[in-house]
Amino acid sequence: MMNLETIANGAQKSTLTDIRDAQAMKRMGLPLNTQVETRTFDKAISKHWMRIANAENEFDSAMAKYIDGAPAQTARSYILVTRRIDALYKAASDAWKFVEHYDKDPMQWQLLAELIRRALEFVEWWREAFVDAGDDEGAVIILDEAPRVFPAAG
Repeated sequence: MMNLETIANGAQKSTLTDIRDAQAMKRMGLPLNTQVETRTFDKAISKHWMRIANAENEFDSAMAKYIDGAPAQTARSYILVTRRIDALYKAASDAWKFVEHYDKDPMQWQLLAELIRRALEFVEWWREAFVDAGDDEGAVIILDEAPRVFPAAG
């Protein structure tokens, strides 16, 4: 089982009792008085959540090697990047097949469905960026404009 902190729908409380809550709010750019609810996720939900998280991390790693590797931007490193984005798409698609039939906890369904939406938006953005870069030799991909599946830490 995996414990994750989730954000209640806009509910507010006057104080935070846990510094980790405040740190998470700050990383996500949310008000520090946002209500936080700690839940234990269903094992199957956690499995799909982690597959998506791992696939995004593997894509990020492949992209970093593609951009900064020695030598950078080789055909081999580009193929790895495209395989990693395909793996993220597969993880999100598999999660959607699962969530379509999940009826135990509506909050967990909603959170996984939102993660899937974000993952598919991420995949679509990168696939379009690759096509645009391939069509226009002078095209530049601005990494700060890319959507994220998970908010960046820090």
